[in-house]
Parts: sequence; structure tokens; C-alpha cells
Amino acid sequence: MILRKLLAGAIALGLSIAAAFGQTSQGTSPLTGAKGGTNNGFMQFAGPAGSMKTYMLANASGTIAMINQAQGWTGAQSFGDGTLILLGVTSGSSTLKAPATGGGTATLFSGTDTIVGAAATQTLTNKTMSGSSNTFSNIPLGSAVSGVLPPANGGTGLSSYAQHDIPIATGPSTLAPKSLPDCPDSAGQHLNYTRSTQSISCGNSGGGGGTTLEQMNPGGRLTLSNVAAWMTTDQAGATSVYYSPFSGKYVPIFNGSAMQLYAFTANDTDTVGPSITLGSNWAASTIFDVFVGLDSGAVRICSGPAWTTSTAGAGARSAGLAVFKGLLTNAASMTCRYNNTTTFTCAINQCTWLGAFITNGNAGQIDFKFGSAAVGGGAAIFGVCNAYNQVPAIARVVDTTTSWTSGNGNLNNAGTGAGANNRISVLSCNGATPLKTKLYGRIQLNANGAASWLTMGLNSTGLAQTANCSRGLGIQNGTQGLDFVSSAECDEVPPLGLNFIQAMQANTGAQTIVGGVLDQRLVGDWWW
Repeated sequence: MILRKLLAGAIALGLSIAAAFGQTSQGTSPLTGAKGGTNNGFMQFAGPAGSMKTYMLANASGTIAMINQAQGWTGAQSFGDGTLILLGVTSGSSTLKAPATGGGTATLFSGTDTIVGAAATQTLTNKTMSGSSNTFSNIPLGSAVSGVLPPANGGTGLSSYAQHDIPIATGPSTLAPKSLPDCPDSAGQHLNYTRSTQSISCGNSGGGGGTTLEQMNPGGRLTLSNVAAWMTTDQAGATSVYYSPFSGKYVPIFNGSAMQLYAFTANDTDTVGPSITLGSNWAASTIFDVFVGLDSGAVRICSGPAWTTSTAGAGARSAGLAVFKGLLTNAASMTCRYNNTTTFTCAINQCTWLGAFITNGNAGQIDFKFGSAAVGGGAAIFGVCNAYNQVPAIARVVDTTTSWTSGNGNLNNAGTGAGANNRISVLSCNGATPLKTKLYGRIQLNANGAASWLTMGLNSTGLAQTANCSRGLGIQNGTQGLDFVSSAECDEVPPLGLNFIQAMQANTGAQTIVGGVLDQRLVGDWWW
């Protein structure tokens, strides 16, 4: 019985030792999966060294994914948020993330390329974007857009322009650059466009029967005032002549090739423009014509040579005038002076005539006086003449002497001033400006049967009454002590030169003239 037990134990021990030996030694048949093996003799597992770990395999047949092998995945795989991380070649990593909610399918391009980032700075090539379904904003055209936009797409088709070029349509879908010429408005010019040649030029005359520059008169007036184009107060001994805007700020000047308008003031609000500063080079009691011309491109007024004589009716210019393009200009080349030391040469027809002035008894001085009430009379003198834009000036001369006895001749020729101040003097620079005067006076007869009346004479100091002066209402065979008012009128067109209207009295015997503001005055209306 004991022997039987010993034999059974020995057999069991032998069987256990054989089984253990078969599992630890290489055999000819790998352990099957049913017995806990792999059924493959060429693989093994390396596990953790410290503690038991559990690895769960899928409840399905398939291939285990390996992290260091290129494998194809045929089943859909899911990764937790932030768990699909791609490592860079040397450093860095990128994490692929799905949207927090929803989802969809992202289709990648074929081939090798770079994925476009929404906020990344990248250069796109070979892309077509629809403006109808996309919004483009804040695009810096100067730095972010390149190429040339054709006319069909609202561009010019031109990549560059020269200075002063503008695009002109030369065909249904083509533009060409055309250069703009220098054409300043201050010179009265304007642009002309010729359709047949698509050419642009600078013109200086109107078309279609419009006004041409040759038909436009100077827009200013000669004046002795530095604030206005006309004077309302006396200017005695003035030493400057100004050209001031009146009907405009432009003046036509022939520049050697065309008659053009030039602005003679710097600003639209200027009240005066160029001027002449007088000095000793303007001799006393002498007439000078005034012109406007270009001095190295600058608009200047200046005076020409002195007249050969200032005597009324015999007045003569040493530098003649000639009609050129409808305006009076210098008939020959001349030296034109605008201050005591400075002149410039004015070529033939290149200085436009504006008028004239006469100096008084002193060199470089001009008088423009409206007359006054004074003992012996306060003479009036208008020493400036404008060729254009004339305005009226009213002269009033009153002799405040209480009374005086006058024979034939100048009014008050026996009193203070010898009659020379009971007159109005005017400068006529064109021989075509009318002068209208009236004389009023109070006369007392000193003898029975006397006759007396007032009259006037143009450039006359005796009783040489001119044809256009009326003999004033008077008395014939009057009674001694008779007191009456006499008046006379003159409508004259004074000739070239300095003219005067003289107040006179005709008598039989010496008669008494009553002076004063209410009893005697000479009034004249002159356009200058």
C-alpha cells in the first residue's frame, strides 16, 4: 500500500516537471492561444518591471497598431480632445483639435503643400476667390496689391505715369497717358482737346463766337490812393501811382506770341496791384503815359517817355501808340520806368496803354484836387487820366471873397489870385472825354445903362468864349444898384494835354461881383 502511494507521487512529479520544462525551452510547436500562448514563436512582450499592469485588447480580431511602423488604418479611430499630437522634426509639436460641438469632415488636398492658417501670415498662390461669397476688408492697396488692372475691370491698364499725365481713352478698351501742358488760369489760358488726335494743348481765346482776349479790356484803374481804385478826397503832391482792380484783376498783355490775360494782384482781396514810385526822373509840369507789361515775367506798370509838350491842343507824345489786337499799345520799343532808378525794355506792342498823369510844379509829384472854397477861389485839378473804366469826379470851386470889382476877363482878375484859381483843370489823355461845367454868380451894377453877364472859356483867360460855352443870363442897360444872378454852361471835349475851364465876366465898365458860398461857384463834371 505504501509502495503504491510512492509510485503515484513519483509519476505526478515527473509529469509536472515535464510540463514546466516544455514551457521554458524552445520547442517545435508554439503554445497556442487557447493555452495562453501566441501561436507564434517569433515574438515576445516587454512589460513593466515594478508592478503588474493590465492591457486590454479589443474583443475582435485585428492588427495591433505600432508607434514606430508605417501601417494602414482601415477602421475609424477616435482620440480624446487634445490627445492627437504631432511632433516636429527637431522640436515643437502641433495638436489637432475637433470643434467643441458639432463636427464635420475635413478633406485635405492631394500632393504636398502647406495648410493655410486663419491667423497666420502666409502668401497664397494659385487661389481663386469669389468676391460675391467672401468679404475682403482693410486691404492696403499700396503694398498688398500688385499687377495692373485692365480698363475692362475698372483700371487703366497702365503700370506707371509721367508727371502731369492723365489717362485718355484711345479705344473702346484702351487708355493712354497724355501730358497736360502748363496752362495757368492767372494768364487767362484754358485747355483745348482735339478728339481726332487725342491731343491736349493750351489756348488763350474762346471758341464758338465767345469773347476772345483781344476783345477784353484791362480790369483796373490808375489811382493815387493805395486803398481804392478811385479818390474821393484831395491828393496833393502824391508820389506814387497805383493800379487797382475795378472791373476785374486781369489785364491783357501781348507776350511776344499771344495776347494773354495776366493777374495784376497777388490775391483776390487785394485793393491795389503794381505801382510806380516817382522821383526826380519825372520832370515837373510834364505828362507821362502809363503802360502795363511783363518785366521778366512779372506784371508791372511803368511810365513811358515824357510828352514833348503838355500844352492843351498841342499835347504830343514822344512815344506813339498803336492799335494791336484791338488795344492801344506802344508803337515802338521803349524804355519803361517804374521807380527813380529802375527800368525795363518794352518791345513793340508788348506794353498795354492804361492812361497818363501830369506832374505839378515839382518833379515827381501829382495833384488830384476837387476844388475848395477859398479867397480868390480854390482851383480844382484832375492830374490823372484813365483810358479804361472811367468814373466821374465832381469839381466845386468857390471864391469866398466878399465882393470885388471886375472888368472884362477872368473872374476876380482884380482880386486875390488874379482869377487863376477860379478854374477847373483836367488832363485829357485821349482827346475824347467830355467835360461839363456850370458857373453861377451874383452881380451888382455900378452904373445906369450898364451890361454884365458871366461866361466861361476853355483854355482861355480872356473873353474868347468857346463855341460850346453858353453866354450866361445877364443884364443890358441895367439900372445902377441892380442885383441879379447870372449863370453859364459849357459842354466841352477837351483836346489832348492839360486843359482848364476859366470862369469869366463880361461887362461894360467895372461891375461888382458878390462872392461867397451862396453867391458864386464853378462846378464841373469830369470822367477820369
